[in-house]
Amino acid sequence: MGARFFFLRSIKCSYFVRGSLKKLAIQYFKYGMWKVKTLGEHPQSLVYRQLIPVLFVLSLLASLILLFIRWPAGGLVIPAVYLAVSLLFSARISIAQGLKYFFILPVILPCCIFLTESVSCSGLRRLVFPRYGSRRSSAVFVRIDRLKKQLHPR
Repeated sequence: MGARFFFLRSIKCSYFVRGSLKKLAIQYFKYGMWKVKTLGEHPQSLVYRQLIPVLFVLSLLASLILLFIRWPAGGLVIPAVYLAVSLLFSARISIAQGLKYFFILPVILPCCIFLTESVSCSGLRRLVFPRYGSRRSSAVFVRIDRLKKQLHPR
């Protein structure tokens, strides 16, 4: 709404492929942490589509509870639907890129989503209920604030 965008040819952007699953996991862990930090400082930046992965993670947790408590068949519905959709899209990507992706994509995608959103949920809990956050994670945010003040003194 009334926003202007400037495109400069001098701006360069690079993407670095992660060399291992561990490095990819670390990237998504940090992404989840910074996502919460950004929302804490700029709550107006929240877009409703950002809640879909959070709802996915929460629905998986609810499925796990259903699986062990009352309704085992109901606890398998969401993971089964996810697996079917994931295999469908993995097949589409594999047809275009090669079969080596067919078996790894259904594992990588939920891991990335779960890492990012579990860290986000944990961070959101600490933003809403700061008294109940862990000392270690609070120390990370304190260090981030100190670094920010050093980089941008007022």
